[in-house]
Amino acid sequence: MATALNTSTYDLLNSQIQAILKTYAQTALITIYSDADGNNVVTDSHGPIKDRQAMSVSYTKSYLGADGTPTSPYLEIFFLDGSTFTEIFKTVDNEHEFWYTLSTGTIKTLSF
Repeated sequence: MATALNTSTYDLLNSQIQAILKTYAQTALITIYSDADGNNVVTDSHGPIKDRQAMSVSYTKSYLGADGTPTSPYLEIFFLDGSTFTEIFKTVDNEHEFWYTLSTGTIKTLSF
């Protein structure tokens, strides 16, 4: 079963990613779903967010913008495909509902 992806689960997600990244030659792979059962993988401009390499996650609390407009809290997940792009996935509390699963992948090492 997938875990809710929102600001209340930020600490859990962040610690899970950090734990994976601190192990030798391992990377965090995340899959993001639009349903709690993990049946529907979310797609962005680079395709399905399935086993995508997660580099970091950040959390922004709600705030008032310069014009006085309130902004809901949100999470951003920074992805790296290994060579060509960094993609940011943003989920805003009270606007989006997403779930995630994490797994580990092996970093391909180079030898000279």
